[in-house]
Amino acid sequence: MGALVTCGDRGLIRRTIRWKDAGSLAPGEATSSTLPRAVHIGSPEVGYDQEPLLRGSWSADGCVAAAWCASTFDIVVIRDHAVITRVSGPTLPGHRYIAVSPDGRYVVGAYFGDGVVFVWDTDSGRLIATLSDEHEIDRVAYEFSVDGRWLLGSGVRGHTIWETTAWQVVQRSEFADAAIDGRRAGELLAGNTGLLREGAGRSLRLLDVETLEETAQLLLPAFLNQSSCFRPAGGWSAHPIIGNRGFVVWDLRRVRDQLAALGLDWSAPPLPPRPDNWNQRIEVHVQDDATTPQATAR
Repeated sequence: MGALVTCGDRGLIRRTIRWKDAGSLAPGEATSSTLPRAVHIGSPEVGYDQEPLLRGSWSADGCVAAAWCASTFDIVVIRDHAVITRVSGPTLPGHRYIAVSPDGRYVVGAYFGDGVVFVWDTDSGRLIATLSDEHEIDRVAYEFSVDGRWLLGSGVRGHTIWETTAWQVVQRSEFADAAIDGRRAGELLAGNTGLLREGAGRSLRLLDVETLEETAQLLLPAFLNQSSCFRPAGGWSAHPIIGNRGFVVWDLRRVRDQLAALGLDWSAPPLPPRPDNWNQRIEVHVQDDATTPQATAR
């Protein structure tokens, strides 16, 4: 199903995540008869413990991970617990960014204030592209769309989108007003939806990636955190709340249905249908191992 990966002062730790039917649970993992499905989070496995790691990123299946080394200016790339390559960038101080493509093919690295984004091949470590980003000093993150078609650089004063075939800029945008909390963030949904999320303060906008036309605006009950998460199928969006341990989950299918009823539907292809068990209660089992060192969460 996937993996939970963290990196920190003790290296990289990976936990395998898989679905389990109630009838296939091992002894001691019995679940209520009203919970026919369960998620099993395995015990922590040391993926790399040679040195402390800073901010990391990983592929969609968790098999390929990359992280900045804390004591050097190198990026270490790990596949299935083994280092496959190590790449070096300019020896510049300050904040560093990193992103791994969903398929694990590319790793992107950048330095705060440098204005340059580097793209490496994860297998060979070869530098395949150097991207100029005039707004890099204001960036808060670089991230791939969940289908890997686009790379997004989001920040305080705007965002830039590159397509990932020839690594050409396809869209740039500057915000006309300052954010309420001084931060702006954008995140790409699945490519088949063609939507970009832009948020600040207590508002959230969905934009068409190619035209930047607003398709919907959502209001939040509290200030939006700059971090967020979208389901790969494009139908759900989760947003942490600043100063609160909770988060808000939006059903984008329902939002779109309501807009369509008002004659305000956007032009992108329909969102994928909900799975049959979309509202099914799920039990989570976490297997822990006290002998395995824990990594500081990212």
